[in-house]
Amino acid sequence: MNTKRVIGMPKPLDLESPRNRNGTTNHNSNISSTTRFDNVHDPEITHVLADAGQNVTLECPGVSERSVISRLVWRANDNRIVEYGSQSTTYFVHHNRIILSERNFTLFFRPVQSEDSGEYQCIVNSRNIPEVIVNLTVQGK
Repeated sequence: MNTKRVIGMPKPLDLESPRNRNGTTNHNSNISSTTRFDNVHDPEITHVLADAGQNVTLECPGVSERSVISRLVWRANDNRIVEYGSQSTTYFVHHNRIILSERNFTLFFRPVQSEDSGEYQCIVNSRNIPEVIVNLTVQGK
């Protein structure tokens, strides 16, 4: 089940107020407008159901071979599991079973196990919002 992406609208700062949203004081009344983007989009949320022992693939949507990626992190249940940066990949868990494709940054489980169940996030270029949240449920042992 996929949810749609929502594009956030720019929020103008209140230039008439002595305090802007970022906490700074506006001393320059000659500025006509300033725009700030709080959230460019909400992450895509997907659900994956798998049987233990199967091979499973988690994709990071919007990322391809042509994407400029300086840093990409896959997190599971708020823990880093693999990180790509500076043309190298660092694995933090199960590097013999979990593989990151450096071509399209897909995460492969060979094979998936019940303890792999959880919430996975693909975070690109140190953004505050993940590209995708994948809820992986693994059945069986």
